[in-house]
Amino acid sequence: MPLWTLPSSLVERIAAGEVIQGPASVVKELVENALDAGASSVCVWVWGGGLEAVQVSDDGCGIPAAELERAFHHFTTSKLASPDDLGRVTTLGFRGEALACIAALADVEVVSRTEGALAAAQLALRCSEVTERRQAARSRGTTVTVRRLFQDEPERRRLDRRREEAKTVQVVRGYALAHPHVRFELHLDGRPVLSTSGSGSLAGALAEIYGPHLASNMTAFGPLGDDRVQVRGLVSRPPASRPGRHHLHVSVNGRPVGSSPLLEALEAALRPVFPKGRFPVAVIHVLSPPWAVDVNLSPTKDRVHLLFEQEALALLPEAVRDALRAGPPSLSRERARGLALVASWPQATPAGPPPQPEQPLSLLGQLMGTFLLAEGPEGLYVIDQHRAHERALYDLLLARRGGDRVPLTEPLLLELRPHQAVLLQRSPGLLEELGFSLEVFGPYHFLVREVPALLDGLEASALEEALRDALHDEGWLERLLGSLACRLAVRRGRALTEEEMGQILAAYRAPGAPVLCPHGGPIAFVVGKELLARQLDIPLR
Repeated sequence: MPLWTLPSSLVERIAAGEVIQGPASVVKELVENALDAGASSVCVWVWGGGLEAVQVSDDGCGIPAAELERAFHHFTTSKLASPDDLGRVTTLGFRGEALACIAALADVEVVSRTEGALAAAQLALRCSEVTERRQAARSRGTTVTVRRLFQDEPERRRLDRRREEAKTVQVVRGYALAHPHVRFELHLDGRPVLSTSGSGSLAGALAEIYGPHLASNMTAFGPLGDDRVQVRGLVSRPPASRPGRHHLHVSVNGRPVGSSPLLEALEAALRPVFPKGRFPVAVIHVLSPPWAVDVNLSPTKDRVHLLFEQEALALLPEAVRDALRAGPPSLSRERARGLALVASWPQATPAGPPPQPEQPLSLLGQLMGTFLLAEGPEGLYVIDQHRAHERALYDLLLARRGGDRVPLTEPLLLELRPHQAVLLQRSPGLLEELGFSLEVFGPYHFLVREVPALLDGLEASALEEALRDALHDEGWLERLLGSLACRLAVRRGRALTEEEMGQILAAYRAPGAPVLCPHGGPIAFVVGKELLARQLDIPLR
């Protein structure tokens, strides 16, 4: 076919489809405009999953009547004045596409009033054409109503309405947590589903969205970092986990971001702490100078590039792990093949009221060479000896950065696949910090000469296998340490001395000790007195 220039109407439809992928996209763009207008209150109403109608109302600065129609022209914005401004964007919106794209796909009505104006200006559009202009009554701010989205695209009208509602809740929830100083409301088909007070407290906004029970299981961290990048936030402890990733909220300079290295780093840090398939509720705020953040990566503006991304990636996992762990393990010199483990974890300062000290357990013995049995205040404790030892070793390996190292009898020559070598070379100092001595020996070859003292006695083949198995994605370091700890821990079926059992029991019961192994499996469970009495049909005393 010969080349020809697309008509403007088709160009508008194509451009609109890039920005507005569904009703949740409409909500996102209108909420961003409200926040950029300085709103302290944003109210969102959605009907029919957003395909019938979406309305966003705010108390921001408003749009002057003389500029209201121009706001719906393509690439019209008040947020950029020169090409240099693109390198220091301080607003959520800036591309000048949102209102024009929405108007190309739906019927739109906007009512807006600025401070000092005698009345509000009202404008109605259909297929990007103005159909009505008049004055209206409302206080300062803007209300945008979008009806019959995708009215000329029947295939897109068949979107699942419940799924679109869920996406909209996710969008509003993300902005409410990124901007806790703004009051948010969300109504679905007239039913209120979300409300925040705008108090400015991140913990308060989280409690208002997820409920006080979950908020009581949150722990705070940060701010950490310097004037290049700072990280702060809240993360829930393992008892308050969720089955999906939808409750991991990361924002950069107040902009919620989707898939990114930051989220990947967050998930990698959480993997050893939560059971497989379970995730916490986490709210992570990343702050960086506007000139160090590129937000112009896609029309939807849900991805960013940080100039100091590596610094943020170094801060985030450690901050989250420290928040979830009540305290780091003792760094006293230990050898891995023995069972001289940590006797206690020093207690870190908690975010809320102090936890009461744990009552000691009375060791009863070993069952089937696999379980440790102990009596405690809640009843009979049944402890997996392998997982308890594995967790203690994992935490020791993770905490012993810069600790003692021992030379291998013979250097280990490690041959990796290209993508594995890239992963290792991307963060060359990680293994060095943990006590490994590593040197490049070719494009995909490395020599391991020294290992942490905890690994003294581990066969070279086991170390090589663990490294090969771990190097798959950005979470390779935690996976490697978990694999090494698993290989070093006492096996199920091994008879233990009373001293060895006592040391494992002390590590499990220490203040702040995790309740899950590095792979997410539970370490112990408790059989309560009530259950024992009920099974034996005896009265409780």
